Amino acid sequence: MGDAHHKGDEDAVDLGGNAGIELYGDDMEVALHGYRHLRLENHPSYLSLRDVIANREHLENTFGKVIRGMAYAYGTYDESVVEMLRMSGIAYSRTTLSTGSFDF
Repeated sequence: MGDAHHKGDEDAVDLGGNAGIELYGDDMEVALHGYRHLRLENHPSYLSLRDVIANREHLENTFGKVIRGMAYAYGTYDESVVEMLRMSGIAYSRTTLSTGSFDF
């Protein structure tokens, strides 16, 4: 496959090219989880935004499609994270608790 994309993170693998599509197919839902798996609400908004954008760009380049969903790292968030995601073009998000809907 590819090289780890985080220095010191041997488990993070960059699929590169069409490997993501070849491995998982093009009809699978792909969502953000954060490039560095941060608790976004615990960081300044500019760092959280940078993490979301970096993850979105990486996944969109890997899978060749627009990424519109988010799965919160650790299942945590606050209203500032929700607003930042909305402004970033994220249409829905998930936490570890079942809500029964695709809303924020």
